[in-house]
Amino acid sequence: MNILRFIFLILILSSVAGAQTVPPPATASIAGQIKNGDQPARGVAVSLSVSGRGGPAAATDPSTRATTDDNGQYKFANIAAGRYRVTVLAPGYVIFGTSDLTRNGQQIQLKDGEAVERIDFMLTKGGVVTGKVTSNGNRQVIGETVNFMSVDDSGQSQQFNPPEGVNIRTDDRGVYRAFGLPAGKYRVSVGQDIGRGGGGFGLANRTYQRTFYPAAAEEADATIINVEAGHETKDIDIQMATLTTYAAIGRVVDGETGKTVPGVLIGHSISNGNRRGPGGGGGMGGSTDGVSGNEGEFRIEGLRPGSYSAYVAKDQTTAEFYSEPTSFDVLSQDATGIEIKLQRGASISGLAVLEGSTDPLAVSAIQISAFGRGGGGGGGGNNAVNVAPNGTFRVAGLAPGRVNLSVSDSNNPGPFSGLTVMRIERDGAPLTAGLEVTAGEQIIGVRIVMAYGNSIVRGVVKTDDGSALTPDMRLMVMARRTDSASSGGGMMGGAMPTQVDPGGKFQIEKLVPGTYDITVQAMGGGGFGGGGRPQGGQGGQAGQGGGQVGIGGGRGAMSAAAKQSVTVGSGTTQEVVLTLNVAALTAPSTQGSGQGTGRPNQGAGGQNPNPGNQPGGRGRRP
Repeated sequence: MNILRFIFLILILSSVAGAQTVPPPATASIAGQIKNGDQPARGVAVSLSVSGRGGPAAATDPSTRATTDDNGQYKFANIAAGRYRVTVLAPGYVIFGTSDLTRNGQQIQLKDGEAVERIDFMLTKGGVVTGKVTSNGNRQVIGETVNFMSVDDSGQSQQFNPPEGVNIRTDDRGVYRAFGLPAGKYRVSVGQDIGRGGGGFGLANRTYQRTFYPAAAEEADATIINVEAGHETKDIDIQMATLTTYAAIGRVVDGETGKTVPGVLIGHSISNGNRRGPGGGGGMGGSTDGVSGNEGEFRIEGLRPGSYSAYVAKDQTTAEFYSEPTSFDVLSQDATGIEIKLQRGASISGLAVLEGSTDPLAVSAIQISAFGRGGGGGGGGNNAVNVAPNGTFRVAGLAPGRVNLSVSDSNNPGPFSGLTVMRIERDGAPLTAGLEVTAGEQIIGVRIVMAYGNSIVRGVVKTDDGSALTPDMRLMVMARRTDSASSGGGMMGGAMPTQVDPGGKFQIEKLVPGTYDITVQAMGGGGFGGGGRPQGGQGGQAGQGGGQVGIGGGRGAMSAAAKQSVTVGSGTTQEVVLTLNVAALTAPSTQGSGQGTGRPNQGAGGQNPNPGNQPGGRGRRP
C-alpha cells in the first residue's frame, strides 16, 4: 500500500512539473519586405532572436531563420509574446531599417496574437576598400587591424562601427579588404597610438606607430578617401613607420620586509596629472604586463618616451596586498631600478542576503566587488570575490580611502541579470556613500541585501500631435528608481534601458518593487549638449556603468522627451503611455557649450565626480 501511494505521489509531481514547463501560446507574427533599390531582394536570410536587453522575454527557441520569397517578403509565424530582434543577414550590403537608419536590426515588442507587419529593410551594395600595408623597406605588415573613421562634410571624424561580423586585418601578404562600407568619406589607419605600451595580452603589435593613409603619423595629415556604393576603391596602401620603444625594468618587494615577491601580476598606465588611472596614480588607460619572476623581477616592453606608473595589478597568491603606483620616466633608454612595494590592504567582510531565496547555489553565484581609489586587485581598485554558500563574504587587499560595493551574477554577467542591491548596512545602519577604510583596517558587520527583480513596466510611446513615429526617431525608454538612495546599483545607477520598437511599444523587465521614473528619450537629441567625456579611468567603473556618460556641454547624445512615475509591486506588470513633445524633437540643432561632466556613480557603485574637461560639440537632431 505504501508503495502504491509512493507511485501515485510521483505521478502527481510529474504531472505538476510537466504543467509548469508548458510554454505560453505562440500566436503572434512578424512580417516585412526587403528591397534592393527598387527591386525585391529574393533569397535573403532573415534572423529572429530573443532580444538580449533585459534578458529573454519569451520561452521560445532563441534563434529562427526565414528567407525572402520572390517578392522580397518574409514572415515569422507562431511566435510567443516577448521582445525580439529582426536582423537581415546580407554580408557586403549596407542595411537600412524602418526605425534605425544607421544600424541593421529592429527590436519589436510582441503581445499574444499580435501581427506586426511592415518591418521592412532596404539593401544597398556597400563599398569596398583594398590596399596593402608595409613597413620601412616594403616589408609586409601581417595581422594588423585596419581602422576606418567616418568623416563629415566639415572634415571632422565621427564614430564608425564596421559591418557586423567583419574584422578587418591584413593577411599574410599585408593585404586587407574591407567590404560593406556605407558610401561616404573616411580616414584609414593601421596600428595603435603612441605610448600605449602593454605586455602583450591581446594588444596589437607595438612595433609600429599608428599610421594614417598614406604615411601620416597625425590624423590631421591623413588623406581622406571617398567610398561609393557598390564600387571598389583600390590601392589604399599605407606605409607604416617603425617605432623605437624601450622597456621598464624593476622588481616587486614586500613593503614591510623588503623581500622580493614573485608571481604577482604587473600593470602600467600612462601618467597624466589630471587623471587617475589604474593603480591609483594619475594615468590613462592601463594594461597588464605579465607576472613577476622568481626574484620579483619584471619587465614592461614597448614603451615610448613619456611618463608612466607601474603597479601590482593583482596579488594572485593571497589577495591580501595592494601597491601604490611607482612613477617613472622613459627618455632615450630603458628605465631601470623601478621598485613596486606591496602593502597589506584593508578588508571588508559581512553577509550577503538574497531576498526570496535560501538556495546556496543561487547565493554562491553572486559576486561582490569592492571599488576603491586604486591599488588592490585589478589595478584599478577593483577586488571581487564570490559569496560563500552560507552568504558570507570577505573582500581584501584594499587601499585606504573610500570603498564602494557592487554585486553581479557570475552565471549571468552584465547589467541586465535582474540582480539588484536593495540596501547596504553596517552594524544595522544604512550605507549610502560607501565605506571609508584606513590602512590595513579589517571592517566587519557589513550586510548587503539583494533581490532579483520580477516586475515589468510596458507601454507605448505616442506623439502629442497624433502624428506617427518616423523612422529617424530612435527612441530609448529608461526606468530609474527614485524611492531608494541606492538606486538599485543597476546599469547607469539603477536605470534599465530598452529600445522602442517601430510600433512605439516597449517593455522593461526584471524590476524590483519600488517607484520609478519612466523616461523616453530620443538618441541624438536636438540642440542638447551631452558628450562630455568623464575622466576617471577605471575608478569611474563602479556602480556597474556609473561614470560612463557625460552630461553638460558636448555633442548631443540624448534628449529627454517625456516622463511618467509608476510604482510596481512584486511580480506585477504596469502599463504606461508616454507622450512625446514633437516640437522639442524637431527643434533645430544648436551648438553645445561648456565642459562635460562625468556622471557620478550611484547606488552600490561609487562616486566619480571628476569633470569631463571635453569642449562642447555640436548637437544633433534625432
